[in-house]
Amino acid sequence: MKTTDPNYLKVVAKTFRIVEELMRDGSGISLSELSRRNGHPKSTVYRILYTLKKLGWVQQDSGSETYRLSNKIRGVDRDDSIKTLKRLARPWMQRLLVSFEQTVNLAVLDGSKLLYIEMLEGLRSIRMAATVDSYVPVYSTALGKAILAFLPAEESERILRATRLKKWTHKTITSIRGILADCKKAREIGYALDDQESEMGARCVGAPIFNSEGLPIAAISISAPDSLVPDTEVPIVGKAVMSACMEISALLGFQRQST
Repeated sequence: MKTTDPNYLKVVAKTFRIVEELMRDGSGISLSELSRRNGHPKSTVYRILYTLKKLGWVQQDSGSETYRLSNKIRGVDRDDSIKTLKRLARPWMQRLLVSFEQTVNLAVLDGSKLLYIEMLEGLRSIRMAATVDSYVPVYSTALGKAILAFLPAEESERILRATRLKKWTHKTITSIRGILADCKKAREIGYALDDQESEMGARCVGAPIFNSEGLPIAAISISAPDSLVPDTEVPIVGKAVMSACMEISALLGFQRQST
């Protein structure tokens, strides 16, 4: 839209048109394609994207010229979404707490990390380093692997490649191939296991929560001392967590496909 209004700032208009294009294509758009769609020189579009990236509103895929909106822009309504998720999940988390007497965790995917949004402390639980409102890696937690397992393969790989794969314990898997193999197993059985990969002495079993579009947006896990969750108990805990997550997913509009 052309205008002679002296109060009309063209650069702001250009910026929001780029943001609108990024909103339409959640999988990411290249610099060249954004330039073509908006009819602006690549140098202009690059400077706008560079500024948005510096401010945290846009992220760039590692090693490419593909850009996408960050979760910061989705945070405009994220607080309401988190409140809704916590409200729907809490009754099921309380049931898991009563059943196993171990800490029950709820986390959401935020960019390439997990954000803990709720924790119910168990009677015999191990004291964990993570707390509500803290961030943890996706690759070394049952919560994170449960989500990665059900994301599109290219999205899981993108997140892992954008993450520094640090070894938290001697059991932490730090190869992308190894993490994806673990995620493949989690997808097959419906839940993921963190066997002292984040903290020594702690075992966690987690399952994903799906939205109405079938995307894993959050996860619930049970954390316990490894001595209280031996190998024979893992499937029991896993199935209980998975069942609770499927009930919460249904409340969010998810419809499980019949096999």
